[in-house]
Amino acid sequence: MEEEGLKLILWILLSFAAPMCMCSTSNFTTRSIRPPFALPHSFSSQQPSSKLLGDIFGLQPPFAPWDSANEKCRADSVRFLSAVKNLEIWALKMHDATGKLASGLLNGNLNQLGDFDQCLSVQNSKYCMARAYLEPVKHNVKDDNVLELMESHRMVKSTAFDGVRFFPTFSAISWAFCVPSSCNYEDVQTSLRKLAHRYNASTEGLRIHVQVDSDSCVVRQSEGTFRKGPFITMSILVAVVVFAALGTFTDLRLKRERLEGKISVEHLPPKIDRFFLAFALTRNTTDLLKTDTAYDDINCVHGIRAIFSLIIYLIHRGVFGLFVPFTNRTELAEDFEGAWTMIFRAFLNNVDTFVVLSGLLTSYYTVKKLQAGKKVSVVMMYLTRYVKFTPIFVITVMMVKDMDYWIQSPQVIRVAQHFVNGCKNGFWKSFIYMNNFDGMDHMCYPPSHQLVTDMQMYLAAPFIILAMYKRPKLTTAGLGAVLTFLAVLRYFVIHKWHLSTFIYHGISLSQMVDAADRMYLNPLHRLTPYLAGIMLGYFLRVTGRRSLLRKDQMYAGWAISLLCGYYSFFGPSEIAERGYKYQPHDSAVFGVLQPCLWSICLCWCIYACFTGYGGLLNKFLSWRGFIVFSKLSYAFYMVQILLIFGGIATVRTPQFYKMNSVFDLNELFLLVVCSVALTLLFLLPLAHVLALVTGADVRAAEKQQANNRRCQPRSFSMVESRYLRTLNPAERPKPQPQNNLRFREGFLGFLHDQDTRKIY
Repeated sequence: MEEEGLKLILWILLSFAAPMCMCSTSNFTTRSIRPPFALPHSFSSQQPSSKLLGDIFGLQPPFAPWDSANEKCRADSVRFLSAVKNLEIWALKMHDATGKLASGLLNGNLNQLGDFDQCLSVQNSKYCMARAYLEPVKHNVKDDNVLELMESHRMVKSTAFDGVRFFPTFSAISWAFCVPSSCNYEDVQTSLRKLAHRYNASTEGLRIHVQVDSDSCVVRQSEGTFRKGPFITMSILVAVVVFAALGTFTDLRLKRERLEGKISVEHLPPKIDRFFLAFALTRNTTDLLKTDTAYDDINCVHGIRAIFSLIIYLIHRGVFGLFVPFTNRTELAEDFEGAWTMIFRAFLNNVDTFVVLSGLLTSYYTVKKLQAGKKVSVVMMYLTRYVKFTPIFVITVMMVKDMDYWIQSPQVIRVAQHFVNGCKNGFWKSFIYMNNFDGMDHMCYPPSHQLVTDMQMYLAAPFIILAMYKRPKLTTAGLGAVLTFLAVLRYFVIHKWHLSTFIYHGISLSQMVDAADRMYLNPLHRLTPYLAGIMLGYFLRVTGRRSLLRKDQMYAGWAISLLCGYYSFFGPSEIAERGYKYQPHDSAVFGVLQPCLWSICLCWCIYACFTGYGGLLNKFLSWRGFIVFSKLSYAFYMVQILLIFGGIATVRTPQFYKMNSVFDLNELFLLVVCSVALTLLFLLPLAHVLALVTGADVRAAEKQQANNRRCQPRSFSMVESRYLRTLNPAERPKPQPQNNLRFREGFLGFLHDQDTRKIY
């Protein structure tokens, strides 16, 4: 019985691309389907000289939906099968381009992508990608062991009824077919399901479920095809580059005129010149590379932001890298087991870090402005944040929406087309930061969830900060009650819906998406670390750099924070092992404790570094190189998924897995280059433009000129100079010291006051 089970598995896979019974026509003789292990003589040429070629191409009989209800598809399929029998080149190319069974089934090599380019090189051909799932009818130990190896120990599970395509899965079998272009996805799906029905009728062994999605079939894109979306995207990019060139030339011209004495140093250029200067690469590069900070800045946040930006990139690269069709995928699954993977499996800690930093910096710089007696404009806070984040976000979304135009490959169908469709259907929601309401599997550009939920939480931030500034005790008590309510609600939701806040071994795609929709995309469940950051920011502004704790209390605080950090990452480390069984209560307890404990750990580290008890940790996190990367981190976060998917989309054949194939240094370098370009072309220039529109650049320039005049060294008359020369050096008056305030020129001061320095 065990041997029969194994034979049945191989039979299903090998018969996946076997032909349907051919209909009787004047050119065809009806024949029954032969086992693919034998050489089907019906596909061999009658000529002895080509018998070998007939046998070679007949090792796997061709597939075509000849029994389709579509008359054109049916006629073209019969013509294709006849042409294969006669060894016509165009038909052999299509047959050869269809995916074939390869070695390494027990090592997870189940994805057969065929030859995409060869298929579409034939006129009137179509490339279709089908997904199949094997489901045991009755439990059999040996059958189950074989399936476990084929499905790479079921590291991530899914079924044909999940309908989830956002996350990679190890359960689906991807198989490519090259069929006549007159056949649509329904014709292919119907024919494959009829073939699978022969096996599904059995009460023993396995059942096979076949799915061909509406976006899984493509034809070759005609050269010179015009699409409005890519044209608009390229027009915007070209316009911004032109503005950058004009701004750079304007800056160089003004510098030359100052050197020649045509204009004074304090001369304020006309408004049109100031507009182009906003895009000047010379100025923006200088601003990007500046590493000086104000005396009251929280310098350690730059290092924290940089480190966790890299960790999140590695998580994204590792998770979405599983979409690559590796020939030894089972080996990959075995490598990513063990407690060390909790750094990635407990992913909420990494993303909650940016939530804490966002709340912290929003509160810190808003309270600083209130302490200086300035008025806080809530509308201006919203506008500044929107102008800062939206352009790069929208450009990224536009590139994703048209990815199928820029790249054509089997991986675009298998991986990226789902994201493309999400942006085509919900593109407008990205402009108003509401795309998370569509759910993780249908939203436009799902990786933007962090930006979207943070923007939604930011709407309440000014009012919470103002309330805390005016009524600190009452507001703190109210926030404590809110945090308690959120903890109870979080436990209830996780336990009731069997959600998981970590990626355990054997998790199903439906459970991951359900958890994402109910919690991950819900700003209400992300408020805990955000409120913790707001309270810390207010506390640091009020107390300043002086520590209110004794040395022994600081040591105790470090011990407690380390324990909190350890549990929030490695508390449920058994989830990373094979055989883990999900426990709703344990998952709910961890889901409640994780955001609280990690927020405590992170807030303590920031507090200790800010008050001078960080030691080597503070020196490391305050490294000037992190300050530069901190300015790039928002663009780094937004564009990384686009580049990751772009790299995956170019894969056309199965690859052999190695650890360095999951993490690509070339891709990381390209990501940094793109982040620099987007920051210089969009992020910094548009902040200049906003300052120009609101008049902040003029006020900042006037303040800078007044500051320069106050700091001018005193000039002496000729008589005074002669008298000073007669004095001993020790008796001569010392020169006036320069002003110690580090004033940020132009729009940087405006951004500083308006709290737009936070970058993910």
